[in-house]
Amino acid sequence: MKSCVLMAIKNKTIQNISKDSDKRLLNEIWDRLQKIDTIRALDINNISIHVDDGEVLLLGHLVSDGHKQRIEKEISKIQGVISIKNQLISDRELISKVARALAKDSRTHKLILYVGAFHGWVHINGKVPLEKDRDLVEEVAASVPEVRGVVDLPKLVSGQKADKHHIIQPEIDNRVYDRTNSIGRVYRVIINPHNRLVIGVVVEADLPVNGHNEIGYFVVSSDFMKVVNEGGIILENSLPDLTSSPLFNQVEFIAPPEDWSPPYPYVSGEILWPKGISDV
Repeated sequence: MKSCVLMAIKNKTIQNISKDSDKRLLNEIWDRLQKIDTIRALDINNISIHVDDGEVLLLGHLVSDGHKQRIEKEISKIQGVISIKNQLISDRELISKVARALAKDSRTHKLILYVGAFHGWVHINGKVPLEKDRDLVEEVAASVPEVRGVVDLPKLVSGQKADKHHIIQPEIDNRVYDRTNSIGRVYRVIINPHNRLVIGVVVEADLPVNGHNEIGYFVVSSDFMKVVNEGGIILENSLPDLTSSPLFNQVEFIAPPEDWSPPYPYVSGEILWPKGISDV
């Protein structure tokens, strides 16, 4: 019995040491990258770094093509790094992937389109004959798993521009504020798979009901979000209070298929699709 207790203590100690080592490595990686002016200025806010037992995972989007190799090279110099899994993608790489997808698809390959990207946000210019063609362009571009979101779409031949998308990426567990108070936290994000953009969030709120607090869940559209940043979400004044938003009804939403890759920085389990919307 005593040996089992000692073994458990030893294993826990080893785990704690490993966690401390990973934390030290992570801090050292960020410190090193912060000292590189171009990376700090252009890309550092659009990447994530995870360390587990000395194994480094890199995720995110880069404006500069050369930064993918530069970041990996700098991290490899740090003592204690065992391996690096580099899943960073540059805008040039992403543009090529989207352009190939549009060229290969029989529904869009004849269209004359110009693809651009900035930190994973895809912009597609040109002209298409019909609204349905524009919808197809959006869906095909969004079928590329590395796309963060399809932001701009081609004009119609008639000259009509596409509606401007509301680009937000609230973080899970971020606080949600009305005009004066913190009223809840982000429980899930709701994404339109046809463009991979967030169209709303499910807010978990602790509300007073009959003299005691109860947890409620509400759906807030992106249209009602005035500010979205690392500090949380501030709702528009036009939304009187959270309870004026629709109650979250699980049957109105579905979880994405297991083989669908969430847009950076989200992971599986954080995302819902509106029911009735299918993947491209």
